[in-house]
Amino acid sequence: MISSNRFVPGNITNRNPLAIPYIGPSSLRRMLKDGPDITNIPLMDYVDHEYKIFENKGLFVEFVKSCFREPGKFGYNEYTQVVRRVAAEYELNGYYVLYPDDSYDSIYFYEKEKEKCLKGLIIDDGERCWYFPPEYYMWLNYLPIYNKEKQKVCFADISDAQHYMSLYDICARHHNCHSFKVKKRQIASSYYHSARLINALWFREGVTLKLLAYQDSHLELTWSYLEEYKNFLNLNTAWVRHFRPERRYEWKQQYEVYVGGVKATKGLKSSIYGLSLYDDPIRGVGGPCYEVMYEEPGISPTLLNTYNYMKQALKDGEITTGLFIASGTVGKLEGGNHLRSVILNPEAYDCYGVENRWVDSSGVVKKTGCFIPVQYRYIPFVDGFGNSDVDNAVDFIMNKRSKDKKRMNYEDYVTMISQEPVTLEDAFDYRESRFFPVLTIKKWKDEIEAGEPSARYSVVDLYVGSDNKILCEPSKRRPISEFPLNPGSGNKEGAIQVWEDPDPSYPFGTYIAGVDPVGEGMTTTSESLASVYVFRRTIEKTTYRSDGSHTNVIIPSRLVCCWTGRLANLDDTNDRILTILRYYNARAVVEANISSFIQYVIRKKFQHLLVRKVELQFLKDLNLNMKTHNEYGFKKT
Repeated sequence: MISSNRFVPGNITNRNPLAIPYIGPSSLRRMLKDGPDITNIPLMDYVDHEYKIFENKGLFVEFVKSCFREPGKFGYNEYTQVVRRVAAEYELNGYYVLYPDDSYDSIYFYEKEKEKCLKGLIIDDGERCWYFPPEYYMWLNYLPIYNKEKQKVCFADISDAQHYMSLYDICARHHNCHSFKVKKRQIASSYYHSARLINALWFREGVTLKLLAYQDSHLELTWSYLEEYKNFLNLNTAWVRHFRPERRYEWKQQYEVYVGGVKATKGLKSSIYGLSLYDDPIRGVGGPCYEVMYEEPGISPTLLNTYNYMKQALKDGEITTGLFIASGTVGKLEGGNHLRSVILNPEAYDCYGVENRWVDSSGVVKKTGCFIPVQYRYIPFVDGFGNSDVDNAVDFIMNKRSKDKKRMNYEDYVTMISQEPVTLEDAFDYRESRFFPVLTIKKWKDEIEAGEPSARYSVVDLYVGSDNKILCEPSKRRPISEFPLNPGSGNKEGAIQVWEDPDPSYPFGTYIAGVDPVGEGMTTTSESLASVYVFRRTIEKTTYRSDGSHTNVIIPSRLVCCWTGRLANLDDTNDRILTILRYYNARAVVEANISSFIQYVIRKKFQHLLVRKVELQFLKDLNLNMKTHNEYGFKKT
């Protein structure tokens, strides 16, 4: 099924696309016979790699998936450090090779290294295999970054978090999917994704690449990384590339020559464009494209507009020919809703889905887009080989959070954990002012959306605003949970409980209520309390996909709001019930033995919210209330 062979003299590069550069157990032990210092390995011995040959693309893809592990489970050791042998040479001497550019040794070195930059590298120590994708290999060895920990420009160390991202991208491409990532900050994501673009621009013929960003500042920053990489490669390697044009946000890899006195152009003819989408989300989406990188999608309110148009330029029939990559941290929630939709429902958006145990605090594994939480590569919980100690990192982070929550401003705390998320729930938690308490409502909202009958409620106050609309804000009142009331409780007013906010898009009649009014204000002679319960009917919701297909989902009925209590003034009690009905635009069935509430509603000209007696089929079926003269509601008999 899989075989390996050595380099064949006379062929500097193996042209078989499924012959992947390979360093096996015997080679590893020979290379490290003098100890773990990889600079002791003769450079040309490292360059002269073997190959692992896959009989077909399907076998190769299955092999890549077998190497795709959650950070903390990569199991790096002294053998995996060999992948940085070329970077170590540069860090030691300030150059890669001293051979003349046109010498056989120089050509041999750069051609063999180019092969790794196009195919990646497999390292096999006899017990475990690691596959380093081509873009990640090139980044580790040829594209230095500014390292904040070391306070200098140098090559990146091996990191299971970044390795995980690179394997996710290659899996997405080979499964005709696209790549969406939510990540913590400070993971060198822009550097890594810039390396992907440079890799394709440097070594692939005729490809078109696009760098997109919603804001100009993000486009400018990432383009500056491309400039850094271009300059480094041209100054320090034999892979010199000329560009014409070579202007801001547009490069084409070609140069002018004269053949027989006629001017012509040579080069790979690959090109890259940078586009800002703030004013036009579908700017530049046309034409075939090999790879698209969308910077900071977590702040873009138009991400899906761009993606849905761009997808058509990245496919040929049912085959995906290009890769769309959107990777970023979530900003304001209004700007991150598009990214949230894709990450939590990858299949609906042609996003490559992976098993994720970091969706929320429950630890239930779900399929999502790629997620890089704060516990991946969390310093100091990383060993010397680049392995993350994920579980101990989580314990440390959660202990630290419990202290931060007490000392920090509430809004600052919520913002902090959204940028350093342990779970996707942290990343997409609300960070702007809302009607309900921020930290608690997210869990309750998710439970409500999932139809969980045990979902918690919020306690609120409702009141009529200056524009005659019903406004809602959090309340510290306590709901009434017993009857009859304890005489010493002092809480006859109660509190409004909300399980689900009203959806104004639902038609009139979706929300229905039952009302049990009272006939007078606060009194010491009666234990009775007013009560209103609002329900949402069972509804059918249609979800449309980007390809025009749709699914219909039945959402079962449920209790959405209730209030039980009594105010000092009867009109105030009636007004609270009416305000709840107005908030939900709910039709109410009212117990009419006491007529004060019905009369109050008619006086306020909201009788359209009252269900008429003739509409109540159960009264007809049981032959009840036939001789009563009430128009609305029903009387108990």
